[in-house]
Amino acid sequence: MTKVNSTKELTLKGQKLPRGIRAKIAKEYGVSENYVGQVKAGKRNNLDILESIIDELEHHHKREDDIRARAAKI
Repeated sequence: MTKVNSTKELTLKGQKLPRGIRAKIAKEYGVSENYVGQVKAGKRNNLDILESIIDELEHHHKREDDIRARAAKI
């Protein structure tokens, strides 16, 4: 897992979560999707959920970059 630092938290604060990530994390930790959204917005504090959000976003962006690189070859 990645280490959470304030720079990453600030860059992710306004970013929209891709479809299904909030539900996946909520199910993993046994909390509501609204709670995950509040953690992301900074209204609640839960480092485990915040780290999961960051990991999922990094994975999502990596996948997007791979798809764009393959499309550029065409």
